[in-house]
Amino acid sequence: MTQAEVLPILGEDGSISSLAPLILHVYMLYPESDLDRNNAIDIALRDGAAMALGEAEEFSRFSKLIFKDAPTRTQNGRLCGCLAIQMLRNIKKYGEKKKMKAAFLVSEWVSTQRDSSGRSVSSDANNLQSKMWPKFESVAHLWAAHEILDEVTVRKALFEESNALDRFLKVSAWFQRELTVMQLVANEVPHAVPKRYMSAVTDGSFSINIPDLSDWEIARMREYRNKNAGPPR
Repeated sequence: MTQAEVLPILGEDGSISSLAPLILHVYMLYPESDLDRNNAIDIALRDGAAMALGEAEEFSRFSKLIFKDAPTRTQNGRLCGCLAIQMLRNIKKYGEKKKMKAAFLVSEWVSTQRDSSGRSVSSDANNLQSKMWPKFESVAHLWAAHEILDEVTVRKALFEESNALDRFLKVSAWFQRELTVMQLVANEVPHAVPKRYMSAVTDGSFSINIPDLSDWEIARMREYRNKNAGPPR
């Protein structure tokens, strides 16, 4: 991964930019492409309606209309956010930080879900950890915040309210610190949260609790261990 780059969401005076939600949006969708991010922002500014078209579930109708691959990238980003959370949960439960085990559990959970047409959703653990994760690792802390916060808070954070945006960024900062401390991402995270949000995490004034594994998840992990155990000696 490359050298740390702070998300450009603050103005010259240090205050949060009015474009911060849009900037976060395009960084989360296109973390690896300066060109796509710049194009998205330029189009949004010309259109003047990017925020009004926001939908938390699809992440935005704007991006869906402009970039044909935005829905797929949204889904993949969300899966990587789930993977980041799951790796931290596995460390908490088992003291293990193997990405493949977390990817297996995420994929098992996804297989129980249904899309808008009622069809089962598929997710391949190998593809998640070997192809999706490298693309979204630099913004995994943002997608993890997206996944752990409720839909209303995410909608407000990215499209409506500054207070919700402040919470979204602090939660992102918490995940950024945890993922780096546990060496699940690079020490210098590209697209890092500004220090003003990280300081609340480092001084202990802000923290979150991630849920423990459910009985269903523990059972799935037991199946994974049994399936991948070597032959008895």
